[in-house]
Amino acid sequence: MIELLEGKLFKTFITVIEEKSFSRAAEKLGYVQSTVTTHIKSLEEICNKKLFHRLSHGVMPTNEGEKLIKIAYEFVSLGESIESVIQESDEVSGSINVKI
Repeated sequence: MIELLEGKLFKTFITVIEEKSFSRAAEKLGYVQSTVTTHIKSLEEICNKKLFHRLSHGVMPTNEGEKLIKIAYEFVSLGESIESVIQESDEVSGSINVKI
């Protein structure tokens, strides 16, 4: 299961939670709505759980979706920490003394 999880799926999941809408999440992420739907369906298939109740006025997380929220935030946070460490190691720092 873990090898199927991707940060973009969790980022999409979190944005849908925050926006309470697939279409608003798509707009915020710069995706088309079908991409958001695909990400959520992929995550639901990986977890083998339905994560959202689709309502006429938006979406609401299921009990399983509620359980996943904290882990999704931690997953994305860890990914951002890894990115930060990698970027820091590529930066040149220090001082240069030139004597003429």
